[in-house]
Amino acid sequence: MKWGSLINSTGSYISKYYEITNVSSKYLTTILANIINIHHQQVEFFYSLSYDYMNWTKWKTINFSDINLLDGYDLNGLIFRYKIVLNAQKDNEKPYVQSFSITLDPCESLENLGDFTIKPKLWIKKKNGKGTIEITNIMTDQKLVVENLIDNEEVFIDCDKEDIVSDRQHLGVYRYDDHNDEYLELVVGHNLLKGKGDFDMDVRHQYVFLQE
Repeated sequence: MKWGSLINSTGSYISKYYEITNVSSKYLTTILANIINIHHQQVEFFYSLSYDYMNWTKWKTINFSDINLLDGYDLNGLIFRYKIVLNAQKDNEKPYVQSFSITLDPCESLENLGDFTIKPKLWIKKKNGKGTIEITNIMTDQKLVVENLIDNEEVFIDCDKEDIVSDRQHLGVYRYDDHNDEYLELVVGHNLLKGKGDFDMDVRHQYVFLQE
């Protein structure tokens, strides 16, 4: 969602409503603003949430470093809006907000409870047409990419054995050349996985512990 070009204006701006789907269990937040404020006037950013467009939470201050803005809320039916408030003591010393954006990236959280990094097994099914899928582990910035997948094609990837098998293999379809040679790893602790492209994915892994 983006909003820009607030020029020669004081007072407040309230955004339109944005519906948050619950396709993922978590959303990562990236908040950016470009402010011209040479006179150091007050510019404040707030957000409010609802489930019915009528009953809204109180306005809460937006923390630009908070990547977990929606944590703790039920995402099913959640509605989001934001407000920008600009205050100027003198008419010729107004702050200008050139641009403001909030990006909500859906992701899934996987926890590795073992003592070592593990390489899971993945079952990926392409949805809604052919194309490319990407899976990024935000904690390590590692990205797995598979290109040229066919609609409803399922690919099995054994990240430990570095093996890729398509369910179209009997038709002569192999995906090694369409893969970027990155095999997903799950570090100890929490791993946040962000996907790009329409696909369903099942993940299986086994924790590895120190032998005593």
